[in-house]
Amino acid sequence: MVAITTPNPVRLPARQSSTAPRALHVVDDSTPEQRRPLRTFASFVAVVVMVLAVTYLFTSTPTTPGATGTPATLGAHVVSEGETLWSIAQEIAPAGEAATYVERLADSNGGATVVVGQRLTIPVP
Repeated sequence: MVAITTPNPVRLPARQSSTAPRALHVVDDSTPEQRRPLRTFASFVAVVVMVLAVTYLFTSTPTTPGATGTPATLGAHVVSEGETLWSIAQEIAPAGEAATYVERLADSNGGATVVVGQRLTIPVP
């Protein structure tokens, strides 16, 4: 067996003391009255976030399962001479719901103005 020796042995650095560094201790010398505005603001922000979340959940447009984020449609309709959104809605919408269906037609097609020959997307009533 052969031993290898070096003229200057490698020395490892000495171990540090085993005591952990002391943690920084911050003293909050503010009074409860001084902290109250911050708590009030934080509470206000939390309430606003919750209201926005609930509003979003209840006003989002439901889609059919498996849809790509667009509401279901019945197909298309080409506007003929003399037709309006109202006349189209009366033909397609369930009885008594023509007024709300006109709004849906307008939203689906970029506005309430139609011209002869325009192709309208017809949403499911």
